[in-house]
Amino acid sequence: YGTVEPRINENPIPIEETMGERDLDTMVKGFRVVDLAVTIRPTDITLLQYAIDNISKSVAFWGQYEDITAQMVVMGCKANELRLDMVKGAVLSAALTFFGKDYNYVGLTDATMGDKPSEDPFNFPDQGVQIDGSDAPEINSVSLTVNNNLERIPDWGQTPRAIVEKQRVITGEIG
Repeated sequence: YGTVEPRINENPIPIEETMGERDLDTMVKGFRVVDLAVTIRPTDITLLQYAIDNISKSVAFWGQYEDITAQMVVMGCKANELRLDMVKGAVLSAALTFFGKDYNYVGLTDATMGDKPSEDPFNFPDQGVQIDGSDAPEINSVSLTVNNNLERIPDWGQTPRAIVEKQRVITGEIG
């Protein structure tokens, strides 16, 4: 029902040092940027609420790579942007971008991996849209974007001290 794509940039800072006849390149780690791009066909609204209702609350994502028997945990995630795309007679598509504080490759000891959804995803009705109780058959698609304009507040070290909400901007299109 979806994909989760971690986007991690360690932001290395190249420093050149000269020692005798040799030039050595060493890498110093800068401010780490940890993002997640999540694309789902939602079966409930739980994850979507992190972009709308629960914006001040952070969440951790825990995934397993079955083909290489590894796992990854991205901690302190807040939803920066949510985009919903609805087309008449099709399944609802949701794309979320999360800002994370940090990540590691150690699983969570106090949590269990959830089951895959068994319900059908939401779909945009074939009948179309109603406005004030009247059918509006000319509306075939609707898209909505919620941008929370998050900002990472830097701290000493690689992880941000906080991820704070800025002015929320909501836009949409009707086709």
